[in-house]
Amino acid sequence: MKDCNISDRLFKVNGHISSAWNWRRSIRDGREKEEMESLVCLIQGVELKSGPDGWSWALESSGKFSVKSLLVKSDEKILTLSHEKTRWNPLVPKKVKILVWRADKDSLETRCNLDKRYIDLHSILCPMCEEDVESLDHLMGWCSWSCSIEFHFQMVGFLSFWGS
Repeated sequence: MKDCNISDRLFKVNGHISSAWNWRRSIRDGREKEEMESLVCLIQGVELKSGPDGWSWALESSGKFSVKSLLVKSDEKILTLSHEKTRWNPLVPKKVKILVWRADKDSLETRCNLDKRYIDLHSILCPMCEEDVESLDHLMGWCSWSCSIEFHFQMVGFLSFWGS
């Protein structure tokens, strides 16, 4: 039921949040059951308010998202030891920055990560070399195909540096 409100599914009984789920099928054991139990724990502290459902950004008093508040929180959490501020080099293309950031978080759509998300694939082996599971480490360091491309680019850079 795409048009239902959160209040149609959650309500308070004796100070505790109760739920009235309406799933098309029952929750399976394993990961689905664990995720459902985790969701139930998360929503125990939810305060329901009257009015339309909506999103709220907890890092801003206005409830509206801002990049600045996200960067400040990132600096607090991630860079606490170095006391450096996050720097986004304006000369690096945005696509490259996002790729590096996602690679650092191991959130690229490698076959290994897709398999962890239960996306059905015919194989999780690297499609380029078929020697190992396609993971970030494999793609960036161990894949014979990736290494050959890296070597090619290094040679092109070396030759153009020497004017050949």
